[in-house]
Amino acid sequence: TDIHLGHNRNRTYNIINNLIHFFKVNLNKIKKVDMIVITGDVFHRLLNTYSEDYLMSIKWLTELIRFCSDNKIKLRILEGTPSHDWKQCSILNDIVQNLKEDVDFKYIDTLYVEKINDLNLSICYLPDEYRHDAKDTYTEVLNILKENHLLKVDIMFGHGAFKYQMPDENISYHDETSYINIVKYLISFGHIHTPSSFGIIKAPGSFDRTAHGEEHDKGAMLYTIEKGECSFEFLVNKLALKFITFNYTKEDNIENIVNDVEKRIYKIEEGSFVRLLVNNNVFLSKSIKSLKNKYPNYTVEITKESEKKEQLSTRKVLDVILEDSTFSITKDNIEVLLF
Repeated sequence: TDIHLGHNRNRTYNIINNLIHFFKVNLNKIKKVDMIVITGDVFHRLLNTYSEDYLMSIKWLTELIRFCSDNKIKLRILEGTPSHDWKQCSILNDIVQNLKEDVDFKYIDTLYVEKINDLNLSICYLPDEYRHDAKDTYTEVLNILKENHLLKVDIMFGHGAFKYQMPDENISYHDETSYINIVKYLISFGHIHTPSSFGIIKAPGSFDRTAHGEEHDKGAMLYTIEKGECSFEFLVNKLALKFITFNYTKEDNIENIVNDVEKRIYKIEEGSFVRLLVNNNVFLSKSIKSLKNKYPNYTVEITKESEKKEQLSTRKVLDVILEDSTFSITKDNIEVLLF
């Protein structure tokens, strides 16, 4: 989930190279799966169709379709946050048709229940921002289960945040307990970039890093349902872009900070993002500020301690500052919003 092709920090070519490597090192396991699901935010932003980022993205997605066809793997791609995905994966319907590949593929951009007979599974898919209020969304989920003569589904894939992930009472998030009551084996949602677990909710987090504060492992979840039980294994993206923090909040000596950065930074892979967390007293020092330009093979950022505390108090997830408090208006939801 949350691949974010077209990101302005972690470049598209880097993410795709990491995806290719990830498939290679986990090839034996991946070839045996019944289904691959991407639960939203394949893209980070709307891309020009002539851009290099778009062409690379579509090429990799096309190769994914061919891979699934060759290995008889079902492929499902769910629409994520509208301001990220912009329904750009809808083009894959035409690509599948033109390729004439024998592949079980679905691009899903609405609330949808699927019954997969050969796997004996029922799956509910829920894209992000389906309704403005999470309670309204849950009501519609119950309605679609009723329409399909189901009290529970076996699996639920979605994009969005649960209350346990983002405990902010001012924003409408999905109630984890309510969804656990209507799902048998597994709930897997994208959107929050940090992996987490709550009962049968096993959220994989983002595939790669796009911001500081994500020092945890990145990758994907491998779920196995067998004999009425669901187990999971986290497959690590070992090439995920590095975002490293050097903490100098208890250090007042500017010269010591500059020397320490010099010693430590070259031990880090080139291309990484390095954040210097400093106390308020040294933040405006010219020597500290000069470090931003001293190491051209790294992206160096300087943050004072008070700013970091403010960031942590307002949100847990990085890279979705605006989406937590805004709602996209699209041609598909404007009628419902107006009413």
